[in-house]
Amino acid sequence: MTRAYSPGDAGTKLLAKFDVELTDEIRLYNMKLIENHAGRRLTYASSSGGQRNATFSIELNEKITHAAVAAFEGRETQHDLQYS
Repeated sequence: MTRAYSPGDAGTKLLAKFDVELTDEIRLYNMKLIENHAGRRLTYASSSGGQRNATFSIELNEKITHAAVAAFEGRETQHDLQYS
C-alpha cells in the first residue's frame, strides 16, 4: 500500500493506492482508497480514459474497503476476503 494524500473533487481525498489479489487468477493494481467529505472511506478500481477498469458488487466492495482500511491503519498486513 502506498500512502498518498491528494485532495480530490467535491471534498474527497486520496488516502492510498494499493493492489488486491481476489483469487490466484485475478489481481487488480492501483486501486484507490479515498475518504469523502463526510469521512466515509471507499475504494475504486483504477481508471483509463476516464472510465473505471472494473466495478464490484456492493458486498465485495465493502470487503475490499474493510481490508484496505485495516492495512492503511496498520491493523493487519494480509487479508483473506473469501468472496463466494
